[in-house]
Amino acid sequence: MSGGKQERLASLRAEIRKLEGYGLTEASARLSFGLPSLDALLPDGGLPLPALHLVEPARLEWDDGLAAGFLAALLCQLMDQLKDQPIAGPLLWITRHADLYGPGLLEFGLSPDRLLLVQARSDKEVLWCLEEGLRDGAPALLLGELGGFDQLAARRLQLAAEAAGRPCFLLLRPFSAPRRALPGGAASHWRIAPAPGGAVG
Repeated sequence: MSGGKQERLASLRAEIRKLEGYGLTEASARLSFGLPSLDALLPDGGLPLPALHLVEPARLEWDDGLAAGFLAALLCQLMDQLKDQPIAGPLLWITRHADLYGPGLLEFGLSPDRLLLVQARSDKEVLWCLEEGLRDGAPALLLGELGGFDQLAARRLQLAAEAAGRPCFLLLRPFSAPRRALPGGAASHWRIAPAPGGAVG
């Protein structure tokens, strides 16, 4: 691609980010996965930060653990990238279910000294904890497990993540709820499912 086309493409991407209201710029931090085939699919070659990101299992009854594992690996990689940055700090993980397995998280590199775990009683409490964590500024990363949320909640979290300069992740875990259309407002939306070995990379 010629230099003129690259500059035009960069300008268009910046304009789209401005129109979407994410507050992201070319200078915004980005997480690179280190996988060229994946990074090439992401805006500017990485996951935009700070922003709101949604992760859900492709099949609610089978892939819930896969989605949580994907997030654990992703967040551990991100924490390693941020450890020398001003926003270095623990991961705040807010769950609705007492089913996190400590030794399993340790395999992903999430040792107890890097994790603050909160168990909430409702989706409303999860959202409140996320907003308070973003306002506090102590956690470097935030993850909330939700059964569902609406457009207003997504927008509030996106704005709070921008203001805090930190990424916020939502893990959708509606064990028994039927699949429905999800509201927009997240900078990225991931549906996690198993793939044959060697399919990515």
